[in-house]
Amino acid sequence: MKPLFIPLMSQYYEAFLDGAKDTEYRLYGPVWNERNCQVGRAVTLSKGYGKKHRLSGVVTSFARVTLKQVPRDVEKALDEIYGENDDYDIAAIGIKVILPDPPHGYRPGQQIKQDPEWVDIPQLLRRGED
Repeated sequence: MKPLFIPLMSQYYEAFLDGAKDTEYRLYGPVWNERNCQVGRAVTLSKGYGKKHRLSGVVTSFARVTLKQVPRDVEKALDEIYGENDDYDIAAIGIKVILPDPPHGYRPGQQIKQDPEWVDIPQLLRRGED
């Protein structure tokens, strides 16, 4: 299965990069649901749609929640995007960032040096956690 591609606004990309954010909230529907956001699935977080700023990660949790169940700051941001309406569900996607996207030429199963240790990306993706 291909990695789940999640384009993000700069502020949210930076929050994932800094470790301040570990959950992405999207409107629940055909793309953002239990089937497509399975725990253990690889994720590519992208700063916008460009290819320069990307992070690799893995889905660690998924929950279908109501707007009232998300943090207040998230609720306000979603209201700005989708309008003030309590009649929609939200996909809360837990994501563990592993490291920036693998370097050019990476082959599945290959180890990538990440200080201070070596990381086996496919093994981390299979486990879904460290």
